[in-house]
Amino acid sequence: WLVDEFDRYKMLRLARDGKEEDYKLFCGLDFGFVDPTAFIAGVAHEKTRTLYICHEYYAQGATNQEIVAAIDHLGYKNDTIYADSADSRSINELFLLGLLNIFPAKKGSDSVLAGIQKLQDYTIVIHPTCSNFHLEISNYAWEKDRQTDMLKEKPAHDFSHTMDAFRYGTQDVCRDTFSFGVVGTPF
Repeated sequence: WLVDEFDRYKMLRLARDGKEEDYKLFCGLDFGFVDPTAFIAGVAHEKTRTLYICHEYYAQGATNQEIVAAIDHLGYKNDTIYADSADSRSINELFLLGLLNIFPAKKGSDSVLAGIQKLQDYTIVIHPTCSNFHLEISNYAWEKDRQTDMLKEKPAHDFSHTMDAFRYGTQDVCRDTFSFGVVGTPF
């Protein structure tokens, strides 16, 4: 991954106008309250296997109304958003508050590891304004077993909020070549 001052509005235009099929918009949302709520929006360029992180929202103690207002302010209210499926009540409330294209992220067995492996195949370019994403990706680490001090095949909870939102949002990137969970069943 790298931080770069790319033209995020040009990337978003390419993804939204539909003329360039290699560009795909993605948006993901990880719920929190004591932990931060994290929203990530970006553009995938599938031909070069590059993911551009364009915008983020990151806040502790945010209400669902504040989340909708922030996503609307960033300009993603009408875009497809994949959110943590563990909180279906918040997904429903966000829908009722105006996020009409919010859906639960599809999760299967080992979907976290599969999502991490998928994202490792991409170059990740972070806009400098996405400082929380940059901080979390810089500190993302595997959990350690407390008794043996050995690494587990599970990411540590610290610095995982934007990473989870990122995984949820990119679930449709390269759908034809990658799937989570059930073998042979793309998303």
